[in-house]
Amino acid sequence: MSGPIEIDFGGVSANKGFAPLDPGDYNATVTKCEIGKTKKGDPAIIVEFTYENTNNRKTWKYWMFRDAQGLPYMKADLLEMGYPPEKLDGKLEFDPADLVGKSYIVTLSVKPKWNAPNEMDNEMEKVRPNDSMNW
Repeated sequence: MSGPIEIDFGGVSANKGFAPLDPGDYNATVTKCEIGKTKKGDPAIIVEFTYENTNNRKTWKYWMFRDAQGLPYMKADLLEMGYPPEKLDGKLEFDPADLVGKSYIVTLSVKPKWNAPNEMDNEMEKVRPNDSMNW
C-alpha cells in the first residue's frame, strides 16, 4: 500500500518517553532474553521484563561479559533470580531461552536517568522468583 495516510493528532501531546512506574514491587515475566551487543560491540545478554497491570510496560537488564568485571553482577543477578548456585561454580552453558516465560517479583525504584540526570527512570533493585523455578 502506498500513498498518503490521514493521522489525527488532535488531543495528543508530544512525548518521547514514559513516566516511571511508582516505586514498589511488581509481578513481571521475562518476555525476551537474547545474546546481543553493547554500543561498543561487546557481547551482552539482554533480558526484557514485562510488568503485569501496567499496560505492558517493560524494563531491561543487561549483562556484559566481555571481561571479568561484569561477571560478578551477572552471577549475583542469576542467584537472586533463583538459579541453582551449584550451576554457577565454573563454566556454564547458558541458554537465554531458559529465562523466557519465568515469573518474578521485581522491586522498582525511581532514579535520575544515567544519561539525562534531569529525567527520572525506573531502576530494578531486586528480582525475586515469583513461582517455582525449574532450571
